[in-house]
Amino acid sequence: MRNLILFLLFILAGSFSIAHAENELVGSAHVAPELRKNFFEVARPSVSNLLVATESDIGVKVVFMALPDDDEVVARFIFDTSCNEPRLQLRKQWEDIDVAHELMHTRMDLIEGFPMLAWRRDVTRTREISAAFGRLQTYVKDEVVHARLLKMGLKLDGEIIRAPLFDSVYEHCARYLEEGSNHANDGMAHLDKLGRGTLCRVCFLVQAELLLKNYRTQLPAHRIEQSERFIRAFRDHRKTEAEEADAVLELFRKYDVQMPAGHREILVAWTKIEGLEKFVGPSCYQKKDGNRYILPFPD
Repeated sequence: MRNLILFLLFILAGSFSIAHAENELVGSAHVAPELRKNFFEVARPSVSNLLVATESDIGVKVVFMALPDDDEVVARFIFDTSCNEPRLQLRKQWEDIDVAHELMHTRMDLIEGFPMLAWRRDVTRTREISAAFGRLQTYVKDEVVHARLLKMGLKLDGEIIRAPLFDSVYEHCARYLEEGSNHANDGMAHLDKLGRGTLCRVCFLVQAELLLKNYRTQLPAHRIEQSERFIRAFRDHRKTEAEEADAVLELFRKYDVQMPAGHREILVAWTKIEGLEKFVGPSCYQKKDGNRYILPFPD
């Protein structure tokens, strides 16, 4: 039960963005024009202006879509290459910060030439691999997104980074680890069923370390304390995963994730660490014939 609760809280706080070659779309959603109207009614000017600027830059309007109430994420951005349509999918209880987050992904993907991971040609596509490289990619891309949202003037603690990460992951997982809980009961096992529990845990430590490295001065003391306790407990009780996380953290020290070239290096190297390079590789959207976008298969 503790893993289920943590899973639900953490997913509710997050968003998800992924791109695939050959127009493989994720989730089921339906076009909902009323969401767009509602967005402009409730969004802060900085966020609504971001949407207007993004649509102007890509030359295509973003289509708002409603996600089912039981979808695993609050917000998701997908580009449908078959109809040249950027789709912003939102579940109930979305906030303008969720839209801003996804719009930053849109800008990175379609305007600024940031690479993403896409399926290679003629590989067997499985849920496990999709979840693995999607999770890896999301953690890398969000380092860019979070920095940009902060520059927009959005609040780090409570908006950009939601409370459940601190209160339900860092706080409770640290206690479980300190109590000597096994992997199935350490509060991070909700993704083990996909066969990538190690990657799940590595991502948590990488995020915590980068959060303190980059934003310590923007965090209140109790958030710093929660993060540091989690890091200590993780390093004391999950040494194998911590060693892998250190290899990933070295990539962030070596390359500038905020630039497309450095971003690509981190994605490629982390993919190799996880043994995913034969399934996926880096690709970038290309603009063809006016405002039409394609996502080529990786080389």
